[in-house]
Amino acid sequence: AAIATGVTLTENEIGLGLVAPTAASNLMGDFGAIILLTIIFTAVTAAGSSQLVSVSSLVTYDVFRTYLKPSSSGRELIRVSRFAILGFGIGMGLLASLLFQSGISLQYVYLMMGVLIGSAVAPVSLAILWEKTNKYAATSAAIIGLLCGVVSWVWSANLMYGEITLSSTGNLFPLLIGNVISISVSLGITLIGSMIKPENFDFHIMKQKILVVDDKIRSMIKRDTDEKFLQRSLKLYKRIGFSISVFLVIIWPSSFYLTEFVFEEQPFHLWVWLAIVWAFGAAGIIIFLPLIEARKNISEIFNKAKMNSEMNDISNPSYSYNDDSPLVRILVPIDGSAKSLKALYHANYLFRGAVKVKIYLLHVIEWTNENDENMDEELSSQIQEEGRLILRSVVVPKQINDYKRMVKLGDPAEKITELADKLKIDMIIMGKSGIGKSTLDLGHVTQKVLKLTSKPVILLE
Repeated sequence: AAIATGVTLTENEIGLGLVAPTAASNLMGDFGAIILLTIIFTAVTAAGSSQLVSVSSLVTYDVFRTYLKPSSSGRELIRVSRFAILGFGIGMGLLASLLFQSGISLQYVYLMMGVLIGSAVAPVSLAILWEKTNKYAATSAAIIGLLCGVVSWVWSANLMYGEITLSSTGNLFPLLIGNVISISVSLGITLIGSMIKPENFDFHIMKQKILVVDDKIRSMIKRDTDEKFLQRSLKLYKRIGFSISVFLVIIWPSSFYLTEFVFEEQPFHLWVWLAIVWAFGAAGIIIFLPLIEARKNISEIFNKAKMNSEMNDISNPSYSYNDDSPLVRILVPIDGSAKSLKALYHANYLFRGAVKVKIYLLHVIEWTNENDENMDEELSSQIQEEGRLILRSVVVPKQINDYKRMVKLGDPAEKITELADKLKIDMIIMGKSGIGKSTLDLGHVTQKVLKLTSKPVILLE
């Protein structure tokens, strides 16, 4: 479009990525420039937000909770996540400003990225695809590949152009050499190191650990962990992906090249309209499909907001209690479902300001036989620790000052009833059903609790 409209740009302007904005401005005036600016802004914010979320998740859960403070509460994790987002966001802004002030173009950054991150491609890919990958070989390969890539890139620029500057290192051949060396060296080190001292990692261990921790929601993830289903899907999408790639990359371009086809007006119009329909179809899927898939969650959010609003309206803030007011003990079983969290918030509003309330948050990890003599103590300890992490991740409303988190192992209904009697609970508040996909009005745990306990039970939809 820029060439067709006679736009002339300097090499520096092209490197700064001004081709598309200039072409849009020439074709559609100020409106075109505004539209393209909006598109670029949306793309940058979307990419930036995804990076912020991923980095904050890594810092919070893979670093802070794993190594620094395993017993951290939900509020602490949220605080660390926010600091990680703030720090990384400021870092991105400073780096972008530094690159711009240094005169480094977007094209230079794009091509240089292969040299800097290409060495991690082979180690990461082999680590998740090949069970014999040696962790030390993969780690050293990424570092050595990076060093070799940078050295070969700078050395080839100096050898070919007699100087080491932004101009010489930004040429295609030095960058190509650096990219190839970075990827090849890391691939070779990973393969050779893994062949000399192969490991034998069993990927099923990860699956087993996930199933143990999420034992209560096994029915929900059964389809996602069905090996036969996954194998069928893998074969199908391999064929589809390979066919589309061959068609778009080889067959389609080759047919035009070999037949020396030249677009006339009508075929070109068809081509343009095909591109427009494709773009609008893709945009429709990207915009509306997530909304359709999340319609139930969106509905729950609005219902919860409505419920909170109604409870705020009916609650009387003029109520107050003194030291002689009776203490009401409420037990709230938490299984991670939306209904159990709704029960927690309902408990917060039920007696707010009227009496003293102590809330017990209980998470029961379902275990068929807690007295099994063959039960591994270490495994039991790990499972309970996972339960504590789940319970600590639940953010308790600030209005609840007196609460206690508890984790138990055994039959959920029996443990709920047992603790209700032991702690002299005045009321149990729980969801009508939990995580399981029960077709009945009441979940099996709820039904059993109603049969076993004599305590008042409030059930929430």
